[in-house]
Amino acid sequence: MLAVGLVWTRADGVILVACNALLLVVLAARRSELASKKMWTTVSIYLALPVLVWAAWTLVKLHFGISSSFRADGSSVVPPFDRWSRIAGVFFRAFFLEGNWLILWALFAFACIYRYRETVTVESMFLFWPVVVYLGAIALLFATTGLFRFLEDGTVLHRLILHVAPLAALWVATVFGRCWDGTDSPRSAGSAG
Repeated sequence: MLAVGLVWTRADGVILVACNALLLVVLAARRSELASKKMWTTVSIYLALPVLVWAAWTLVKLHFGISSSFRADGSSVVPPFDRWSRIAGVFFRAFFLEGNWLILWALFAFACIYRYRETVTVESMFLFWPVVVYLGAIALLFATTGLFRFLEDGTVLHRLILHVAPLAALWVATVFGRCWDGTDSPRSAGSAG
């Protein structure tokens, strides 16, 4: 039901739903259950309602001519390399210099470097990877769609970053919490007792 809420309330919620579905497949592959009927049933159940809601809403938007900022932007005079360098600069400023929750993104980057193995644990992958994939997809949307014209106005990007800030904060708290209490992984906490 939460996945349905993601695609119903935000057009970019599809990114998180798709990322989580892919993570379910990756998790099954790691457990050698990729060919199991149970895994594909789980992924299908997770995707069924969000896909149905997203498809229905897309048809409604097409029928009533509701426009989207996600259309390809072929009219821009800014070359692709210049777009990407501007996007990188704006993202850097938004994360580390003038955005919201600046300490969070510094800790997030530090945790990625210092505790990089935590990015692939079962307990962390659904917190870490949706944040990374979402931010990467947003950068791609800025580079390829009409959203580029809103890049440097200081409002759109900061709001989009805040959509995944709680996940990032939870991941950072989890990673450093394990480090500080002496349990390098959740498995060592279970085996100690």
